[in-house]
Amino acid sequence: GLPIYQKARVAKFAPLKGNQAAIVTDVGLHFVDLEAKKEELLMVQLDIVALEYSPCDNYVICCEKWNMSKPTDNLFIIDTKKGRIVAKFEWKKSPKESMKSIRFSQDESYCFRLVP
Repeated sequence: GLPIYQKARVAKFAPLKGNQAAIVTDVGLHFVDLEAKKEELLMVQLDIVALEYSPCDNYVICCEKWNMSKPTDNLFIIDTKKGRIVAKFEWKKSPKESMKSIRFSQDESYCFRLVP
């Protein structure tokens, strides 16, 4: 069967094809292939609290809580096939609001960031 994550904090299914899930645990961000029923990728030590897939399932937009005492980039665009961060930004507002700040065209040929 599928992998079980006892302490998942955030989980989303890929909206277009539905053959992948992104799951956040205390360990990091897990990408699970739902057809093969196994974990494809693991990105360790990301403390993600908000997550959304792009329209064609090729990227996830993720945000960690802003840490005032240790400022660093906390808003990420991650390639769902390679598990690498393709862009990162600083986001000081609510992590859930950060999802609205990144926009893709329907075919993902363009991506832009709305700056507050």
